[in-house]
Amino acid sequence: MREVGLVTLLFSLITMGLDYVTAQLYKLQLKNVISITVESGIRDGTLVFVIATSILRNVTMGVPTGAYAIWMFITGSILIWQLGKKLEIDSK
Repeated sequence: MREVGLVTLLFSLITMGLDYVTAQLYKLQLKNVISITVESGIRDGTLVFVIATSILRNVTMGVPTGAYAIWMFITGSILIWQLGKKLEIDSK
């Protein structure tokens, strides 16, 4: 179980980090960078969990998707909070 948590946390952080850098490379406005980064971080984790546990009836598949769903909301919330502060500073 510990391995699943670490891997899903890393996946969430790496995904959002890559999307943030990619959006920055396109020289988008910070609001758009935040939107793209958060959308990629808070992807379809909940949907995948529901599919794994109810439609496929496979609790084993639900464990990593459930862990990812939790991490994506935690890391996404922290990201929104931090980038939101940066957005406030940049708009002043």
